[in-house]
Amino acid sequence: MRKRAHWSFGLKNISACHESRRWARKKRSLLAAWRGCRKGSWMMFLVAECGVDYDLQRRLRSRLDRDAPNIWGMFSGWHFSVSAAVDEGRDAKSANLIREMLPRPPALVYEGLGLRVPRVR
Repeated sequence: MRKRAHWSFGLKNISACHESRRWARKKRSLLAAWRGCRKGSWMMFLVAECGVDYDLQRRLRSRLDRDAPNIWGMFSGWHFSVSAAVDEGRDAKSANLIREMLPRPPALVYEGLGLRVPRVR
């Protein structure tokens, strides 16, 4: 019997940074990682890369700009660039704001493997 791949394997397919993939490997599930993440920049990257509705992304961006200013750098289409100057406290605040609007993580697709970590309901 073939061993099932860890859910975090899909992060490599969306070009998540090495640090985030290493952190996620220690989490049992995508939901556990979403609930425990203190980096809004990682969460917003996942939202953008996993095809979350553009309107929801726009509302998230607007909320972050209002309640956690100076968190995000450039916004271009579906992608968010994170400012290099983001400090831990503001990044954690943005993570909490994202969870308020999106309490469950988006679906993460394992390209080429036919596997999918569905959005948790």
